[in-house]
Amino acid sequence: MGYLRYLVDSLPEEASNIFDRAEAGLDVLYAPDVVVGETLYEVALGGEVAGVALQGNPNDVYRRTVTNGPIDVVALDEHAMAIYASLAEFYDST
Repeated sequence: MGYLRYLVDSLPEEASNIFDRAEAGLDVLYAPDVVVGETLYEVALGGEVAGVALQGNPNDVYRRTVTNGPIDVVALDEHAMAIYASLAEFYDST
């Protein structure tokens, strides 16, 4: 959801600061391949996020945010899935 909100400039301040740091080259944002794919799909469909219509071409969005932007795409392999599964348990316990 953060990636989509980034596209329509509606991130909460703390999240916006994280993206700003990545845009400045101070940090790297990693996004799972499935998140990037789903985001591009939403752009292609012209969905709506935070009351703002998604606009643009998925190729342009990919170029702007991944190729020339702050996001690095990571593949979800079996090891990564195990990590995400353990994070879900962490959030359930809080």
